[in-house]
Amino acid sequence: MSVLPRGRLQRIEFLEYHLPIWSNDPAAIGLDPLVLTELNGLMVAARAAYTTQQTAHQTALASTTGFHNATDAMSEAASAAIAEIKAYAKTTGDPDVYTLAEIPPPAAPQPAPPPAAPTNITTALEPTGAVSLAWKITQPAPGAELVTLIHRRLGNTGSFTLLAVSGDKKFTDDTVPPGAQQATYLLQARRGADLGPFSPSVNVFLGVPTDGEGGQGGLSIAA
Repeated sequence: MSVLPRGRLQRIEFLEYHLPIWSNDPAAIGLDPLVLTELNGLMVAARAAYTTQQTAHQTALASTTGFHNATDAMSEAASAAIAEIKAYAKTTGDPDVYTLAEIPPPAAPQPAPPPAAPTNITTALEPTGAVSLAWKITQPAPGAELVTLIHRRLGNTGSFTLLAVSGDKKFTDDTVPPGAQQATYLLQARRGADLGPFSPSVNVFLGVPTDGEGGQGGLSIAA
């Protein structure tokens, strides 16, 4: 195990502490006084070099801070100038302003993609016989808020009809007619006039035999 510490500064401090002790009686510890004299000179030089390095480091930090402050102020003024150029081009309707200033014109706005289909659809049967639906939906870009179109089909054949439009991510269908055995739901997101794709269909079987023995099963759901 090394007696000298690992750190450079810690080694200087080690010798600053031990050299006076070793110099009290070098012969008693097997050291030549000349060795101690040379070691002391090296230690003093190391301490001086460390002091110089620390001063340079602090100077560098101050210089870096000054550099950052100067470029921040410059950047703020440059951004303000560019904003004035853009405002002038917009006010005059002259696209040549950008050419004269040799800066790129603003990019043309890109239309937002259509909303994605609702996902993670869950369904539950309420004590009243109503069917509660909940889902997740992703907003692809800032802008008009998303709404969800809920389409329903009663029975296992026929066409779907628009049942409701919900601004939430949940809906309770309390219009299932008594005696209905099955309701199938399709969800579709809409943002403004843009319609997204349909979700996978979700089938809800209400009070129909589901145990294979003709017994009455509870609510069962199939996507």
